[in-house]
Amino acid sequence: MFTPAEKLNENHRGFTLIELLVGTLIATLVLTALAGLVVTTMNMFLRGSEETAVQDNARTVLNYVGEQVMEADTLPLRITSGDLQSYVMDTRLEDGENGVNALVLDTESDRLYAGSLTAEEVTGDDGPEGNLTLSEQVTGDLLETIADEPERYYLAEGVTGITITGSEDSSLVRVQVSTSAGDRTRTVTGRYGMRNYVEAEA
Repeated sequence: MFTPAEKLNENHRGFTLIELLVGTLIATLVLTALAGLVVTTMNMFLRGSEETAVQDNARTVLNYVGEQVMEADTLPLRITSGDLQSYVMDTRLEDGENGVNALVLDTESDRLYAGSLTAEEVTGDDGPEGNLTLSEQVTGDLLETIADEPERYYLAEGVTGITITGSEDSSLVRVQVSTSAGDRTRTVTGRYGMRNYVEAEA
């Protein structure tokens, strides 16, 4: 027969070293699996957020460029000057005067600048040259001025390319915009009808 002290010791014996090690190992495995799940979930969330940002940026730029193309009087003219890839097109400005809408992509910084230029800003004191459109009179120096004034002309960053194609016998223009952020890239394309374009005579 046991005395009460002996029963107390028998019922309250501690864990053995092996039991503690096995318990610790199981807890470590469970916590490692949970940590891996949390890290995977966070990475998926960040990738999804990055993809959404790239896509939103591409769509925003495409919509803006599409609006400029739809309001243009002439087909967009591509001008390259150093690291600047640009498209310029004649248009009517808000005050009703003739002007030029310019899209200037700095391919070194992947920043896009956009703005309207008056006829006077394009031609200077000399006035228009012969039968040239305002777009045909835009110089590389003028485009560099636009890129040098980000507070006035900045539109978006992460833009890696813009392509605008059309033909003289159609008012339909294809616009393609490429954007990136981190290791994500996105290219979107749209077709736009130029409302004010007069087809070239045969």
